[in-house]
Amino acid sequence: MGALDIGAALLRFYLETGRSPKLVLQYIASALIGKKAYSQEGAIALGLLIHFAIAYFFTLVFLVVYSKFPVLSK
Repeated sequence: MGALDIGAALLRFYLETGRSPKLVLQYIASALIGKKAYSQEGAIALGLLIHFAIAYFFTLVFLVVYSKFPVLSK
């Protein structure tokens, strides 16, 4: 859950810009720590953690909605 998504995003970013994919994860981390995300070592891991937390959250939302509306399973 989320691994293919972030993998595709990182690959596409690199292929389209030629820049390091770590910038994508730093950008995600900058939502919490601001510009420090581009200079701190742990920011890449934080960006990855945030990405997976969001993916997990929306998976749970989908499962709850799916169970409440049987029409979605048809």
